[in-house]
Amino acid sequence: MESREPGDVALAYQVMERMRARMLLDRLDAGRLTEALAPGDPELELDERTSRVSAARSNPRFGAVRQPELPALAEIQAALEPDQAMIAYPLGGSGAQGSWALVVTRDGATPVRLPFSGSLDREVGTYLALLARRDGSDGAAAARLHELLLRDVLAVLPAGVRRLILLPDRALLARDFETSVAPSFAVWHRWRAAPAPQASAPMLALADPTLHARPGESLFRLAESSGLETGLGGLPHARREVRAMGRCLGRGSRILTGERATEQALKDADLAAFRVIHLAAHTIVDERRQERSAVVLAPGADEEDGLLQFREVVELDLQGRIVILSACRSASGPVVGGDGVMGLANAFFLAGSRTVVAGLWPLRDDEASRLMEEFAEALSHGATVASGLATARRSLIQRGAPAAAWAGLVVFGDGDQVPRPGAREARGSGGRAAVVVGGLALVLILALRVWRRA
Repeated sequence: MESREPGDVALAYQVMERMRARMLLDRLDAGRLTEALAPGDPELELDERTSRVSAARSNPRFGAVRQPELPALAEIQAALEPDQAMIAYPLGGSGAQGSWALVVTRDGATPVRLPFSGSLDREVGTYLALLARRDGSDGAAAARLHELLLRDVLAVLPAGVRRLILLPDRALLARDFETSVAPSFAVWHRWRAAPAPQASAPMLALADPTLHARPGESLFRLAESSGLETGLGGLPHARREVRAMGRCLGRGSRILTGERATEQALKDADLAAFRVIHLAAHTIVDERRQERSAVVLAPGADEEDGLLQFREVVELDLQGRIVILSACRSASGPVVGGDGVMGLANAFFLAGSRTVVAGLWPLRDDEASRLMEEFAEALSHGATVASGLATARRSLIQRGAPAAAWAGLVVFGDGDQVPRPGAREARGSGGRAAVVVGGLALVLILALRVWRRA
């Protein structure tokens, strides 16, 4: 990527996209989630889609034989707003070649050589260990990662850019910008072109489910196999957070807690009737078999075990819905041959969601609730998902909260969706303006290969 000639940059973009997007695009196409958006004969398109959906449902491998159509770099640039930029971090290469990022705005595409080569695992490990201490000792490590990964990239951004869409091999979050994380240019472009979903009710929420499992039952067997303690306690603050979200999103939300927050209730619900699906519960991340990772709910029926596993999430009808997973590690997991990362969050995308707010590490019940209440307040004014979460973070920063209390939730997918349409988003103090003037831009870098599931 040494050359900056437009043709060379466009070629580098195509190579990067085919490596990054192919698997997910295949799976989304197979699951009827990203049908072709090109104009054509409506009846023929309908017939083609119907046939493809039928084949995909009968044989999930159908998507593997499809070659996704990738948009040209010029199409990506045209789809960006003037205040948006997309930053792709392949983070490949070593030695003399080093590592590169690609910065794309409406007006151009710029490759940026990053000032390091080889692995970042050591720096990342140090940062995360210090971050977990919640005593402010992570500052120097964050500054080091900022220098390696963000300093030169942010330097090439036009002055008016305030919104970043990040395409990482490792998950990054810039504190000074409204951010969301996308799997690839192509997937973001398809989401951007899709119409906003319609819904009659604001939110369906399940929080603090009552757990009745006894040692030896499936919940405990799965928890033990995942290296977790079997004493999954209650989440009283989760009830407060979903009630706050319900008040802020408007009348008509359905909130299920305790004995009513069941796997069966979620499966029986008409999910298309709700704009937002909010799950505030424990999760179990199986590091060896991703398909066994689960959101832990009350069973609700004899045939259910209370474990909403990956394969069951994929069967939900979430066309265009916003999903909030206020749950520990719902977007994370160790690197095991490319698996384990984005496990549960990825399942919700495969079920049709365009936006997932998910957790990167274990969340304290009280801290998650505080962040979610600030998030809900921002959404009540018509904020997008990404700007609302940025406003919530800023509020906690100003009150002196440690980074671990506000950096654990990240927006994946289409951050421009508006959970409360019709309300006017507050400007000035939030919205799409820079979150903080000055200070460290980097608050999180997780040594995980997101979106890259084999």
